[in-house]
Amino acid sequence: MVDTQMTLPMDSILLKNNVPDQVVIATGTAQQLDTFSLVLTAIDIDHLIDPVNQSILVDKNHAHTALLQLDKYTEENKNWPPMPEQTWQPPFFYPQATILLISLLAFFYWHTGGWHSDNPWFIIGAIHSQKILIESQWWRLVTALTLHADIVHLVGNCLIGANIILLLSRAVGYGLCWFMVLMTGTAGNLINILIRDQPHLSVGFSTAVFAAIGILTGIRLRSAQKASLKQYVLPLGAGTALLTFLGSAGPTTDIGAHFFGFISGIIMGVVCNYQKLVRIAATNQVQCLLMLVSLLFLLLCWGSAWSHL
Repeated sequence: MVDTQMTLPMDSILLKNNVPDQVVIATGTAQQLDTFSLVLTAIDIDHLIDPVNQSILVDKNHAHTALLQLDKYTEENKNWPPMPEQTWQPPFFYPQATILLISLLAFFYWHTGGWHSDNPWFIIGAIHSQKILIESQWWRLVTALTLHADIVHLVGNCLIGANIILLLSRAVGYGLCWFMVLMTGTAGNLINILIRDQPHLSVGFSTAVFAAIGILTGIRLRSAQKASLKQYVLPLGAGTALLTFLGSAGPTTDIGAHFFGFISGIIMGVVCNYQKLVRIAATNQVQCLLMLVSLLFLLLCWGSAWSHL
């Protein structure tokens, strides 16, 4: 016997109790019974509705067929109407966090100074492809993000980086934002030295900035089943335009690091969408944990650098 939760209007046939050869096949509210009545009418099965006992009856010879049809209808419509998908609007957009970290990046430059041959911070922390690949000084992939060659290099990265990362943190929350930026910036540096044939030296936060642009681009992409060509082209076009405009000028610009940071970011953004990382990080505790993990990882890398001096 079907006993479910469905609804409709009731302009049905009043039933007298104990009608011969009639069996109850479903019970429910008046609206639910009216829905079942429409289903049975559509397949041309005569039936009666008993508003007193809140049931629906059919001839016993048709009971099996009617019950199968109602069960099929109920199964097909058990999740209808669908619940509207709840989109998480991050309550964890704390611009103070990003402004503080960008300020610390500037303060760090004031402490370390610019790039010159005997600067110990650059000796132990800059990207040096041979030392990373041959001597396994992996921390350089991370520490190099915090070093800048000169004040112009620093100001450019801070101004552009702050705006891009603020946009990203508004979309995913401050902790997840900085965690993804740090990971993809590191990945961009790694891919860059793996692809190059010759020794390579570099520093700067710009790889992470272009990783953030890539993450924003990737987040706006949708799965192939649901996406139109426009949904692919617009985010990729915008991200590529920013990469070209901001990341390919000047003789000392590390175009490879910018490009691979951008690509790493796109991959991270797509993973963020597919794995619903924003929903997973939809608590302040998780956001805070991700921020702490990012800062501790950065400190671990600098600790490893100084221990090998």
